[in-house]
Amino acid sequence: MSEKQNANQQIIDSLMEQCDSSFDGRLEIRNPKIFQKLIFSSSANELYLNFDGEISEYSLREQLTNEVFHSLTKIIVSPGNQFYKSIDDILYTKDGKTLIFCPVAKDGELHIPEGTEYIGAYAFFRNRGISKLYFPDSLKYIGNQAFFGMKNLESVDFGKGLKKIGGTSSESIFEGCKQLTEINVPKQIESIGPSVFARCSNLKKVIFHNGLHSIREHAFVHTKITSVFLPSSVMEIGPEAFGSVIDITVDRTINNPAGLIESMVIPVSNAYLCEDVLSIHDVLTGKIFRLPKFVPEDYIVELLSYLWDSNRFCTKTPMFIINDYFKNLRHRPIKYNIMLELYKDNPNDAEIWNKISSLTNQIIETYFDNTTEKMKFYLIPDDTESMKKEKQRHIEKLIEFIGLDIFDETELQYIYDKANKCNDTALMAYAMDAMKKCRDKKDKNDLKI
Repeated sequence: MSEKQNANQQIIDSLMEQCDSSFDGRLEIRNPKIFQKLIFSSSANELYLNFDGEISEYSLREQLTNEVFHSLTKIIVSPGNQFYKSIDDILYTKDGKTLIFCPVAKDGELHIPEGTEYIGAYAFFRNRGISKLYFPDSLKYIGNQAFFGMKNLESVDFGKGLKKIGGTSSESIFEGCKQLTEINVPKQIESIGPSVFARCSNLKKVIFHNGLHSIREHAFVHTKITSVFLPSSVMEIGPEAFGSVIDITVDRTINNPAGLIESMVIPVSNAYLCEDVLSIHDVLTGKIFRLPKFVPEDYIVELLSYLWDSNRFCTKTPMFIINDYFKNLRHRPIKYNIMLELYKDNPNDAEIWNKISSLTNQIIETYFDNTTEKMKFYLIPDDTESMKKEKQRHIEKLIEFIGLDIFDETELQYIYDKANKCNDTALMAYAMDAMKKCRDKKDKNDLKI
């Protein structure tokens, strides 16, 4: 037997003397020092702390969150213990103010009792069974990663007392809770900490209310939230807080939230492959701004951030994005995607119309002729499925441009002929219909003459 095995066996032998060794689903610990040395996995679903003593916070967390108690559903504390007690099979401090740990296999809905003021770090770490949480109005603070990776958590009622969800020393509180689909942040919440809802991969909706002041970095990164409304009380937002958002409405009637651009616009080296358009709806001016969700250089984010944070962004016309920042993006789909959306927003804007009308050849080249070459140049997989999806996406955009009536009859004939060679009957039909409109318009003009 090795030295390590000998040491393990000594601990197990000592444990057997100081705890109930029947292992019939209940594990009774009679010595806190032995609890700190547990090294074997237990199938016990009930833990009975039958001693009058205290265990260090570190040891409690280390033991209760690792695989030693993977089947635990219940924690019971001896009534004579001066430091701990059990409420609803959950471990609390003796005064009931701090929830220390909830068993990993405890399930169902959980109403945390009034009088609870603190939820400790890692208290529900990777819990597998609880589906709904209800916080008491007495709650003041939630510790680091308190609800990290809860497997079945579907909803959270934050109560009426909590003012902050996370902070500088309390991050990733609900990170990785993949069954959460919607969060309603109550009006008394003033701040949301770093990475609080990060990697909640099925979270699709978040509702904010006036009263919220700050949202820290990565708060909602790697979620499915694509649209959000920011109330006028929000003053600051951290980098990539809304990493998945592509549509945001901002009420600036009271505050211009600093950090908005950095919270959504992401610099990536392969931005030329990304065609997502980010929309900013400004309630105060009624303007809608469109810009790339992904940009190739950090300095672009810095320049746009400076404009926004200095309150100059919304004083400009929506076309400033194209004219001042992305005019040199030759044949990039994102440039024309933005222009298309800007025209939809402002169909009577002569500046936008003239700009689009002057770029018809480049638009055709970008969305039609250049698709295969672009895929090869940017190393997009040239397998049949990838090629098909890329081409189809560009053809759909080209059809949208055809609907704007910006192409002349010669250009439409060119599109028709190319579509005919590719046997794209849908594109042929759109081009033919547009050519008929061109001829009809020309005939009417000839009659007037």
